[in-house]
Amino acid sequence: MPKLGGTAAAAKLTACFADLPILFTSGYSQDSENGAPASTNAHYLQKPHSPTTLGRMVREILDQTNKPKERS
Repeated sequence: MPKLGGTAAAAKLTACFADLPILFTSGYSQDSENGAPASTNAHYLQKPHSPTTLGRMVREILDQTNKPKERS
């Protein structure tokens, strides 16, 4: 991303949409430790990955997002 990196883009998006799930994907293993923000809605998928693996991860994220929240 030439003008805005993934972490910066995620920070701007989550500032506007606090519960927005984010999926980072990178071929650099250090990105999983340094690049993704510490957020319960941030997920990381290491490249290379298959379309099936990507689809499975997206489905898991959507399923988590659509779960009803427990009341305290």
